[in-house]
Amino acid sequence: MKKSVIFILFTIFIVSVIAATNTSVPTITYFPPDQTVTFQEQNNELDYTNNKLHWKTISTTSKPTYLRQDIAMLYRDGVFLGFMNQWKTNHKTLSFEHLFSKPKPGMYESISYHYSENHNNDDIRSAALMDYSYLQLDCATTNCHVEQSGDQLSDSMHYNKKVEHHWDDLMAYFSIEEQLFTKMSMTHLFRYKDQPLPTLTQQETDDVINHLWEGIYANYIIALMDTNEKQRAHYIPLVLMKSDEIQILYEINDKKEQLIQKINF
Repeated sequence: MKKSVIFILFTIFIVSVIAATNTSVPTITYFPPDQTVTFQEQNNELDYTNNKLHWKTISTTSKPTYLRQDIAMLYRDGVFLGFMNQWKTNHKTLSFEHLFSKPKPGMYESISYHYSENHNNDDIRSAALMDYSYLQLDCATTNCHVEQSGDQLSDSMHYNKKVEHHWDDLMAYFSIEEQLFTKMSMTHLFRYKDQPLPTLTQQETDDVINHLWEGIYANYIIALMDTNEKQRAHYIPLVLMKSDEIQILYEINDKKEQLIQKINF
């Protein structure tokens, strides 16, 4: 049986809860925007030096908040390479870094989501930002070198035929008419950090994308956490967009998933 998870914007939300230790995992719940908190720093960085790939994220809010949480995913040529999920209570800054020794050539991409939840009695507010970076590593010669890198998406970036074929299989499995949607990889959600969706304002776009990250975290990230490390390999999720709907398709551990978010404005 084909299963879909459906999210409707502006429904009832559950308050994020975190235990005193990190044995419990908080949810990401996007509440009304917090005007008292700003991100003073947010960075998602990929760097190659001394035959090592350095993956680093950092974010800092203008003041400590009830919950600070950062998540990030890393892919090489559209294939999953790793993820990060970090949270703390009553903190301003979160940072993470990892070194990959002797990385293989390819296009490395990382997208991160930086989240803050602030409580003032019964009034709960949140703030969030996305960040992105890529690095093209060329090892055609004896020594690898960075062919290009940056933090801006390019429409010229394309994945290999295996990724495209996998996406085609997912759309066929869920009986999706491709011509009805705009198709992109999950990393390309970053373009809507400061670019509105068609027919929506930037504020409405922020609401849509932030609620979408709720679903990504609750289903995709949690699934990665619950999957044995050796079985986490998969292709980057496919995002399908049209005026009143966003879908995310992916497959982990031979299980195909379809997340659907309706856009109601």
